[in-house]
Amino acid sequence: MFTRDHSLPLLLDACSLINLIASGYFFEIVDSIPSQVLVVKYVLENEILNYEQMPYKQLGVKIDNNYLSEHLEVVDIETDEEAEILIDYSLLPSLDAGEAYSAAVAVSRGYVLCTDDKAAIRLSKKESKFNIVSTLEIVKYWSEKKCLTVEEIHVVLLNIQKFGNYRPGKMHEYYQWWSKHIS
Repeated sequence: MFTRDHSLPLLLDACSLINLIASGYFFEIVDSIPSQVLVVKYVLENEILNYEQMPYKQLGVKIDNNYLSEHLEVVDIETDEEAEILIDYSLLPSLDAGEAYSAAVAVSRGYVLCTDDKAAIRLSKKESKFNIVSTLEIVKYWSEKKCLTVEEIHVVLLNIQKFGNYRPGKMHEYYQWWSKHIS
């Protein structure tokens, strides 16, 4: 249950940010995290705010830069080292641009990366340069902290599945928890 070092900032990549927004409880979940929560500027501007086809918009969720900045710190590539890591990761065919930006910042600064992207997870395991957590780990932590009912957890996970277009694989660490609450 979300046992990572809470002194380290948590960086949300595009897929985790989409899934948390899709939950319908984005701000409540993010505000429950006991560490600094960040997002890379590229991800926010190019994969969240300017993408009109987000399924979570069916929820009536209004996401804008000012509203998000009250809950997230926006960071950017700042050093030559980060730029070099970004270039290296951008050349990997399995990572999209948002994941490459997020992974580069996480590696360079020692942040924990929240991702559900299989390629980013494989990269983390292969290189051992950054730690990851999943959206489900955060949602489970929040649900326990808030003492949510089984029905409330079901709604949150159903929203993530429907509006985030996400379903964990059977090998996912939290698949059993998901299955128990989604059925």
